[in-house]
Amino acid sequence: MQQFTATYKDGCFLFTNNYSEEIGTLNITNNSKVIFYNGNENIQFNISKNMIEVFKNEKKIDNLEKTNSFKNLKSTISEVKIKGISSWKGGTQLIDNKDRTLATLNNQSALFDNGVYKFETFFTIEPYQLALMLYLHLKGSKIKTTMVIAVTFVFATLYNIFK
Repeated sequence: MQQFTATYKDGCFLFTNNYSEEIGTLNITNNSKVIFYNGNENIQFNISKNMIEVFKNEKKIDNLEKTNSFKNLKSTISEVKIKGISSWKGGTQLIDNKDRTLATLNNQSALFDNGVYKFETFFTIEPYQLALMLYLHLKGSKIKTTMVIAVTFVFATLYNIFK
């Protein structure tokens, strides 16, 4: 098992391995253009509503399609799935076509988002897959937070009406 960390710093996410060596940076320009810099390689994620296309130095290397309304994604090229994006426990997971967990991702703090994310990999994966997991995890966390606020507001309103 290997461990990696992504830390938000200076407007991007810095990825390091368990020896604190830098393996890349993730720059989220907007919700449709995300770039992972890994050495001399530029990995670009072109994001649309139901698909993510992955380009390495302008050559398409992967394509992920949304498989359900919970935003799980499945690759049509590399045969991996990313699931648990908006799960309440277990974090975001990278799964192979045999349902083996290749990698997991969780916030360092379960209560507060301090900008530090922990990965555990159980098999060899591509660094861009870690970056893609983080991007999707961040989007899923934003959706979860919005849902919690909305539900809390509804219950508080109902409580005040019926008390």
